[in-house]
Amino acid sequence: MNRSLLAAAGLAALASCSTPQVVTATNNFDRASDVDFVCFDTNASPPRALPTSECGINPQDNSATTPGRALFALVTQAERGELAAVNLAASTGTALVDNTGNIPGYTFVPVGALPVAVVVDVRAGDVPSSVWVASASDRTIERIDAAAVLRDPRTADQIGRAHV
Repeated sequence: MNRSLLAAAGLAALASCSTPQVVTATNNFDRASDVDFVCFDTNASPPRALPTSECGINPQDNSATTPGRALFALVTQAERGELAAVNLAASTGTALVDNTGNIPGYTFVPVGALPVAVVVDVRAGDVPSSVWVASASDRTIERIDAAAVLRDPRTADQIGRAHV
C-alpha cells in the first residue's frame, strides 16, 4: 500500500514538473477547395504569365524543363480567404510562396471570404493576364493581375472586385 502511494506521488511529482507542449499553428493549406495552374517567365521583372503549355517539369528531379520558366499551382484557401501560390518546379521540390515577408509564417494573397473557385486567364501581347477568384460568402469575383500572386498585392492596386 505504501509502495503504490509512493509511486503515485512520484508520478504526480514528475507530471507537475513537465513543461506543457506548445503547438505552433502553421499557416499552410487550410481547406483547399480549388486549383488552377499558371506558367511564369521568372527571368522577366516582374514575372510574366505564360500559357501552361510553355512550362514543363522534369519528373526525375522536379526541375523546370525550360530554364527561367516555372509552373505554379494557385490554390484557394477557403478557411482563411486567401489564394496560395505553390512553385511546382522549385529546385528543392514544391515550395509555397510567402507573399508577405514581414508577417510571420506563410501568408498568401487575400481574396475575400470563402473562395471556392479560381481560373487563370493568360493573354497574349500587352493585355494583362488575370487570375479570377469567386467568393461564395460575399458573392464576388475578384480579378488579380497574374504577376501579383507572386508578391503581396496589398501593397499595390492589383485587386479588383465585382459583385455577381
